[in-house]
Amino acid sequence: MITDGAKSILRLLSQGTVVTADLALEALLKKLGLDYQIDPVNGLSLRRELKLLNYAVIEPLIGPDASLNLLWEVDSTNRHVIDSLQPGQTLVCIAEVQTAGRGRRGKHWISPFARNIYLSVGKVLTVRMADLAGLSLVIGIEVAQLLRDKGCSCVGLKWPNDLLTSEGKLGGILVELGSPGPEGIPVCVGIGLNVTSNTQGYDSIDQNISFLSDYMDVDRSILAGEMAEKIIYAMANHGPESMNDYRLIWKNLNQFNGRKVQVSAAGKKVEGIDAGIDPQGRLILHTANGIEYCIAGEVSVRAVNAE
Repeated sequence: MITDGAKSILRLLSQGTVVTADLALEALLKKLGLDYQIDPVNGLSLRRELKLLNYAVIEPLIGPDASLNLLWEVDSTNRHVIDSLQPGQTLVCIAEVQTAGRGRRGKHWISPFARNIYLSVGKVLTVRMADLAGLSLVIGIEVAQLLRDKGCSCVGLKWPNDLLTSEGKLGGILVELGSPGPEGIPVCVGIGLNVTSNTQGYDSIDQNISFLSDYMDVDRSILAGEMAEKIIYAMANHGPESMNDYRLIWKNLNQFNGRKVQVSAAGKKVEGIDAGIDPQGRLILHTANGIEYCIAGEVSVRAVNAE
């Protein structure tokens, strides 16, 4: 746990201030993955710049109708939003570090301190459950377009919810739904985005990953606020009538469009040509046995070599 005293010291270090070294501080910095140096005369300083998230920068970007919880640490931004969300509220949670970040299929999301973006947006939506089909794809499209507009021209998507570059996975989206009630359906959209290259915890990942700072200059506070605004917009305007427009955009962003892929779900593997998505956000596969539709859920996609 990052204590109030530790937060004060971290703020000083982020401003380039040299502080007094002690064993507790050194242990915390090692735990957070922050490289430091100690001068016997002057004291302790960081070897690389630490730029913390800034509430004053983020809050105006998310819009006047949203509430912002900016946290030093949390088990999971999604869990925080789900536990805190009230009817009529649009709640945004952004954290410097997650201690139990979650990805799809129950996987742990690696969440080092002050390196990436861990962001969740929640709102109770007055829609039918069927109207939420394809929401994770729409969120991916909005975020990918934002990143392209800001300079990362190579970013694309992999069905159902991964952001990719040629180097590997850049980010992922997790949509979770609460129990429907009289006010509507609680919807939480979480996104994790790799920003700054580092090795802390990533040796356990079984796929290639990429980092946004390798492609463009990044101010995490500005980008997090802009991403939250895009997610809020998509949640407010998503519906069956908008999916046709997004299907056309998806085709241009889909890294596997027209390629032979393998879809694995519930112990079953299906190979076919990726032919885009249908109005419900299902993946369309042209297989040897005809057209198959894959439902977004417990599914992984792997490109396979064309025969």
